[in-house]
Amino acid sequence: MKNFIILTTPRTGSTWLGTLLDSHPDIIVHGELFLPYDVPDKYKELRRHDPHKFFRYRMDEKSFRPWATWKYLDYALSYHNDKHSAFKLMAWPLIKHLEILLYIKKHKIPVIYLKRSLKDRVLSYAIAEKTGSFHKLSEEYEEKTPKTEEKVTINPIFTKKIAKKHRFFDFWLKILTKTIKKHVLTVNYNDLEHNTGKELVKIYNFLGLSAVAGDSPIEKTSTRNYDDLIENYDEAMKVIGER
Repeated sequence: MKNFIILTTPRTGSTWLGTLLDSHPDIIVHGELFLPYDVPDKYKELRRHDPHKFFRYRMDEKSFRPWATWKYLDYALSYHNDKHSAFKLMAWPLIKHLEILLYIKKHKIPVIYLKRSLKDRVLSYAIAEKTGSFHKLSEEYEEKTPKTEEKVTINPIFTKKIAKKHRFFDFWLKILTKTIKKHVLTVNYNDLEHNTGKELVKIYNFLGLSAVAGDSPIEKTSTRNYDDLIENYDEAMKVIGER
């Protein structure tokens, strides 16, 4: 089976993309397996097919890196050996575990690199932090979802810190993806949002799979533009450095 990895940074729509691909009958997409904590209870339904996260696996195996990481990747990517398995890999875990790059190169693991503009990622994160709503699930998965349609005022100091962190992520991902460029397909969030079917076909072709229509229980947390949603939008743009 052709397993793959979704490489990204926070607030790029990676959970949405993962559920779209997971709706393919031959694919199963896990969550962020290298995060050092479990998902909140309200999202456990989405992660019910996931293997143990890396931090739990290491506690059981009691082995050291890089061998522990490589053994875990073998375990995670073969957890559902009747399907094409994938998982989400955020920038920081990859930077901390550079041995993952060696594994990708050695095993020629396809990587879908999902990108989104710095401004959109930072504002999306600041709003999510303010409202406590990082994902919006359809009614089939969640009885009530917090609305983010009322205007919010985001913390400029926090926003500046998030922007700095994401610039750090972007700098290193630009370097690291060059080392595995033969195995990488770059997908832009805006293209995926505005032409979902076409972008999914591109991904399926990259993976060597037949194309199917994607379906997802994830919805946009807000349908309003950031300048209409954020009370102190101009101040936020100033601290991000885009105005």
